Amino acid sequence: MLRPPMDDSTELAPTNLIALRDGKQQAEALISARFAEGLIDQDELERRLEAVQDARTMVALERLIVDLIEPGSSPSTALVRTSSGPSVALARTDEVPASRRIVARFGSVEQRGRWIPARHNLVIDVFAEAVLDLREVVLGPGETVIELRCAFASAELIVPPGLAVRVEASVLFAGVERDREIPTDPLAPGDPVVVITGWLAFASLELLERLPGERGREARRRHRAHRKALRRAK
Repeated sequence: MLRPPMDDSTELAPTNLIALRDGKQQAEALISARFAEGLIDQDELERRLEAVQDARTMVALERLIVDLIEPGSSPSTALVRTSSGPSVALARTDEVPASRRIVARFGSVEQRGRWIPARHNLVIDVFAEAVLDLREVVLGPGETVIELRCAFASAELIVPPGLAVRVEASVLFAGVERDREIPTDPLAPGDPVVVITGWLAFASLELLERLPGERGREARRRHRAHRKALRRAK
């Protein structure tokens, strides 16, 4: 397997720290995606994520991903962060519906694939299971509200890396679990953020961070590698 050089000591040009921060996020997202696709193994994933944390220049980041980008693409282009983040497409304001209603009673409902959530999404989940997969969604800029009315039921929200989720729902005899990799605040003003409101009673809410097509076991391995890289960098 090709192992890109990691020594960036010869790169003396000043590096914009904001660009470096965003470039690291893009590099981590690309490396993680290639791991989920099976192009690199667990050891290589850990090695590259650790090197990303240690990188001090954009040139060093480019060396880490040069063999992972699409043929004909430029490493520098792959490291440019768009306003919609690494994994979420951004819709125009006029494309986003004002409201949407999703109901599950004594059954289950799933919303997957490419879809456009409304600005305000009401999810009624009673004696049922609701799964909202946001990995391939097209979001409007700013806040997307998901109002839960969840009783004696379970709700699962799957988000791509980098998408911020803020929970403001009331909880009564209920539990909320979230992957620690999910941020609570967007990286930049105007970036998409999902705000969960409403209430849960005798219910559970699970927030999962996954790459498109990634299974739970693969995600847990990727998360462990990322946490290990952060610990070593510190």
